[in-house]
Amino acid sequence: RDLHSFPTSPSSARLGRHSDAEILDIGTKDLTALSDFLSDKAYFLGDKPSSLDAVAYGALAQMILLNRFKAPIFEKAQTYENLVAFTKRIHAQYFTEPTDLKKSE
Repeated sequence: RDLHSFPTSPSSARLGRHSDAEILDIGTKDLTALSDFLSDKAYFLGDKPSSLDAVAYGALAQMILLNRFKAPIFEKAQTYENLVAFTKRIHAQYFTEPTDLKKSE
């Protein structure tokens, strides 16, 4: 594909093509996949943290530890006990800030 054939406007790039319900469904499937893969393990790929743990923490911390944004998928993330425990464990292990960052600002 040459550079001249790429979409030049947001509508032709099909950005925002999913409804809010579809976005929540897609996000829920992603969270379920992460939760199922983590299961009851401390880390995703074994007995020590990997780059997957770092990436997962980066995404999950936004939804689980912070109270700056509101979205249905953030509330859904709170329902996965193993993902919440994982996120808090990684945070406590590698960051000096308190684990409970859910403060109203």
